[in-house]
Amino acid sequence: MDIKAIAEDVHKFEVARGEWDHIFQKTTSQRAALIMEEVSEVFKAYRNGHPSDLVYHQNGKPEGIPIELADIVLRVLATAEDWGVNIEESISLKMQWNWENRVQKEGK
Repeated sequence: MDIKAIAEDVHKFEVARGEWDHIFQKTTSQRAALIMEEVSEVFKAYRNGHPSDLVYHQNGKPEGIPIELADIVLRVLATAEDWGVNIEESISLKMQWNWENRVQKEGK
């Protein structure tokens, strides 16, 4: 599945579960705060001694840094899809710029 397809799927999932209106239809600041909440959960998992561990609770729910990183990506993709941003193209453009400008600039 490509990134655009994942973004569409994430958006469809949020709409289907009925959470879109009151979770994601937020201001830019509120969306940023939701993404930062997931970022803070990465640091919390690290602090709790699970640097890259995937942890399963008794109910089968996966947690840990890999899952929190996925949550960050999912929040970003849902926002991009809602705003009509072609995130796949944006990532490609940014990586191309980085390769052309940052590698030489940093002498590596």
